[in-house]
Amino acid sequence: MISITPYTEIFKIFGYSVQTWGAVVAIGIAISLFLMLKKAAKKKLFDDAEILISYVMVSALIGARAAYVIVSPEEFPNFFSLFMISEGGLISWGFLLGGIFGAILCKLFTKMKNEKIRELLDLMAPYFMLAIAIGRIGCFLRGCCYGIPSGLPWAVSYAGEIPVHPTQIYHSILDFLIFFALLKINSKKEHLQSEKIESKFSLINRKGSSFLLFLILYSAERFFVDFLRYHPAAEYIGAISITQFVFMLVFFAAFWLIIKKNAKN
Repeated sequence: MISITPYTEIFKIFGYSVQTWGAVVAIGIAISLFLMLKKAAKKKLFDDAEILISYVMVSALIGARAAYVIVSPEEFPNFFSLFMISEGGLISWGFLLGGIFGAILCKLFTKMKNEKIRELLDLMAPYFMLAIAIGRIGCFLRGCCYGIPSGLPWAVSYAGEIPVHPTQIYHSILDFLIFFALLKINSKKEHLQSEKIESKFSLINRKGSSFLLFLILYSAERFFVDFLRYHPAAEYIGAISITQFVFMLVFFAAFWLIIKKNAKN
């Protein structure tokens, strides 16, 4: 068993509390945005990437907060408490659905072509995963998003409480693995495109494939690890949680799109 004291606050500046979770998430987003835009600039897609990112980021944040409010309305005693996101209160499936909705809004309001959006989403997919992987470290330090009770040697006890599965670390490790896998796939696609060679795997040749793989891999990771994660009884639909249900739908939707795209050729 590993005993840990939750670190909810890093420091205070001018009387304002800098929360551990918020700071780590902000660092993850900043690193991911930097790498994302650097890659976009290299491919001469900086301006388009900047536009799409702005839509996706704002919509994802609103979606993540809205999802949390829907699931835990009792935690918001007044209107102003809705905006205190530095202390937590964001749900990953809300991020995901909100981000997808943001991409749709970008298409509607900017008239950006579908091919360009798919290309950009492919470019961004690994870095979406990187931001999530880093953010989970903030969850671990803060002591939220923990698992069900466990007697394993690496079980974590927060402030002397019952040892639990460190599901935040499970998530983070798997998310980093997905990040590197998506980077490898994108690198392979770029090499094939530069050599004007088509992969024997038809999916790799299509724009939007990396983003669909991101949705599939991340949804599968969330669905299975969440069997070890603690959720209040009110968040269950039969044997699975609301989170698992949403990610199951995302998984099958992305899988169906891949099959549909393959069927066209």
